[in-house]
Amino acid sequence: MPGGERFERLRVLGEGGMARVWEARDRTTGTRVALKEILGEQDEHAVERLRREAAAAMLLAHPNICRALDYNVVEGDRWIAFELVEGVSLRDVIKSLMPLPSNVAAVLLDQLLAALQHAHASGVLHRDIKPRNIMVTRDGVLKLLDFGIARSVDDPTLTQTGALVGTPSYMSPEQALGERLDGRSDLFAVGILLHEMFTGASPYAANDVAVMLTRLMTTPVPPLAEVAPWASPGLLTVHAVLTAHAADRRCPDAFTARAILADDVRAAPAGLLAAVMEDLAHARSEGRRQTIAALTAEAEEHERAGRIEAALLRWDALCRFDGEHTLARSRRDALAAAHGYAFDVDDEEDLRALKAQAGSSAQPVVYRRLADLYRARRRVGEQTRWLRRYVRAQPNDTLAVEQLSALEGTKPGWRRPPSSSSPSSSSPSSVSSPGGPRLITAQSAPPGALRTRDVLEGVEPRARGRPAEPPGSSSSPSRSIVLVAAPETATRDDDGDRGRGIALGIIAALVVGGLALFTVPWLRGASAAEAPPTPKAAERAPGPAAIVDVAPLLAQARVQWSNGDALAVIQTTTTILGLEQETFIVDRREATCLRARAHARLRRTDEARLDAQRCIDWQVSSTSPELEEMRRLINELQAF
Repeated sequence: MPGGERFERLRVLGEGGMARVWEARDRTTGTRVALKEILGEQDEHAVERLRREAAAAMLLAHPNICRALDYNVVEGDRWIAFELVEGVSLRDVIKSLMPLPSNVAAVLLDQLLAALQHAHASGVLHRDIKPRNIMVTRDGVLKLLDFGIARSVDDPTLTQTGALVGTPSYMSPEQALGERLDGRSDLFAVGILLHEMFTGASPYAANDVAVMLTRLMTTPVPPLAEVAPWASPGLLTVHAVLTAHAADRRCPDAFTARAILADDVRAAPAGLLAAVMEDLAHARSEGRRQTIAALTAEAEEHERAGRIEAALLRWDALCRFDGEHTLARSRRDALAAAHGYAFDVDDEEDLRALKAQAGSSAQPVVYRRLADLYRARRRVGEQTRWLRRYVRAQPNDTLAVEQLSALEGTKPGWRRPPSSSSPSSSSPSSVSSPGGPRLITAQSAPPGALRTRDVLEGVEPRARGRPAEPPGSSSSPSRSIVLVAAPETATRDDDGDRGRGIALGIIAALVVGGLALFTVPWLRGASAAEAPPTPKAAERAPGPAAIVDVAPLLAQARVQWSNGDALAVIQTTTTILGLEQETFIVDRREATCLRARAHARLRRTDEARLDAQRCIDWQVSSTSPELEEMRRLINELQAF
């Protein structure tokens, strides 16, 4: 039956360049529907888009996907009848509530991910996720609409070189480049949408498409903690894994993203979205009140516990959440002044020059160096910002993770293993490294093993008595990282092996030190004869080149520490400390801290205590995460 005879058109719901959507009544059943019809000349492109949307919508049956009831694409009568969704677009919800309360954002995001999980499992990519294509009903149910440019994952025409398909400000980098897509491209758009829930706009929004695409290609999405530090930990984490610039570093699927959000969704009260939709204005005021109360309580708790940096970050977050909250600003500024910190300060020239290098192609060392520089200037807000970016780029640097956790007043948690009932393709560990999943187990330490406090993914632990496998060989589809605990006792032979190893290390260090005693003065004398004397490090700031040069050695020392190689840590950190006049105090402090730990691990009491005291003397922050650790080492010689 032609659409004009079958449907009674009641009112226009929306209109675009290619189609008009009516609220209509099906005369055969009496059901009210949303009738979408093509406008204009109905060229082949428009007809194909309508046919594809109808096929995809008819294929998908899910509570969070707008269901297609019927369609017709014969010439002169082309339409799709959808279920009628009564509610408002997600764009209007964001405008009314922005910034969204964390629990509301989590529930909305979970429903959207559930819709994509079903679509991707059915082999359909949406390719145009944006707030205008999402509706929220009065009952609090999210509905994903408009599969007009959806394609099957197996569609050979999914890649269209030279064709820009989708909305640029929500595109993934690979979609903008015309590369072959999978579900991770839709997930990137979900991460952009989450960003918009807290800021009101996509980070790539611009009036010019070329500007949007340039930003997309050159600028990574800023961590959500930078724009909304009050967001829940689950939202901060899922945003980071959804918006990774490279697809192979992105969250693998919607199932995994929903698992990250599971705690936030469970904590949300039943019927939350329905209550929000009933009165958006009240929901906004109530959400702001709850956020302000939570931030205030957290800041006061951190302050009582002596976690000054964490308290300052909470007060600063409240200042950014509510710019007119004068009490928060006065308490932040008073606390900062009392402990020597600063906020709202203009950058110096060296900081501006280094920040100019912090684009999408920047090396992680730039982020780390910026964090150290801001720490030296007592600007804890900026220090935390750049340390977050460094940890995002180098998540396996456990020392940096610990430092960030200490600043924020949190403790780094172990990733929960995926449930055995979840699909294997949805397991986070199955894509965490190109070499396959790694099984983390606990075994007894081999005799003579040193305690390993941290393990870095990608750094293979040394195995005693086991031949190394040749490159490329694999006896099983997964590799194992073994966490070992040092035995309380060891055999005489093993003690002898360990003693001989330590003795050889000491002899090597003495030889290197002796050579340094003769060569370094000679080199310094030769250079002094050719160049005028330079002021000491305390009297001048090193240039950017000198700043960056020490970073690889610090990174090497962190890896050696995490791998349990205390002797190598001592050798590397001694090299760093030998360059004392060419490094910032924060670099010397970190190197000395690592060397103190290594000496303590080897039970070198005097050396460990001496380095621990130096580390305390060089502390930039009165509440540094290493400060109490070094004090305990001096008093108790705690073994690491």
